[in-house]
Amino acid sequence: MVKKHERRSHLKPEQKLEGGVFDVQTLVALRKLMKTGFIDKLDGPIATGKEADVFLARLKDEPRVVKIFRIETTSFKNILPYIQGDPRFRIRRKRHEIVFEWAKKEFRNLERAHYAGLKVPKPYKVMRNILIMSLIGTDSTPAPQLNTIPTGEIKNPKKLAKDLLEFLKQLHKKAGLVHADFSEFNILMKSAGEPYVVDFAQAVLTDSRNAKDFLGRDVENYIRYFAKYKLDFDKEKVLKEIIGENH
Repeated sequence: MVKKHERRSHLKPEQKLEGGVFDVQTLVALRKLMKTGFIDKLDGPIATGKEADVFLARLKDEPRVVKIFRIETTSFKNILPYIQGDPRFRIRRKRHEIVFEWAKKEFRNLERAHYAGLKVPKPYKVMRNILIMSLIGTDSTPAPQLNTIPTGEIKNPKKLAKDLLEFLKQLHKKAGLVHADFSEFNILMKSAGEPYVVDFAQAVLTDSRNAKDFLGRDVENYIRYFAKYKLDFDKEKVLKEIIGENH
């Protein structure tokens, strides 16, 4: 655990966590975020992945989430289709600059979705490869991913399907975004059965050149998931519901 006001000797430059997410400059950035009042302390990991690790943090009594994007393992080839044509971001060549743009992209996308009133984490700050946002869950316990919840524990799958379709529709209409990685792995279920959608780095503007293909893939994932509940959806009808007749 990294606490605010610890001496530098407690955070050694060679310190690594989960395969190198904590390089020297990341540690420096974390200290700046602590000094400027975005977090007081950094606790243990919530989730780990190839491109980022997610940690529980706190600001006084408020739980927050710190997402740290991996500089050494993020693939430019994988990121490129989601940045090309987006006027908000530049296509960089240096690995660390690419990762910084990727973190900034998730922050900006979350801002748009949150401002539109959608159920997503509230973004607080992005610095270099670090993104700070609200915790979806209770106190220090993150809400479970939809894919981890047994089928029999979803009490009203029809309502869930309706809620998620409405999310995709409003994300498109109000936020001007296509999620581009929509699936049960990126949906968190709060205790009241409310779905929150996470992981927005890959989300694209609705007028980007790949938006239509990405939306089609999102809809396919939506249909595939609810097929296990014997709910049958037609892809064309779902697309029309999201973006209107002339898609």
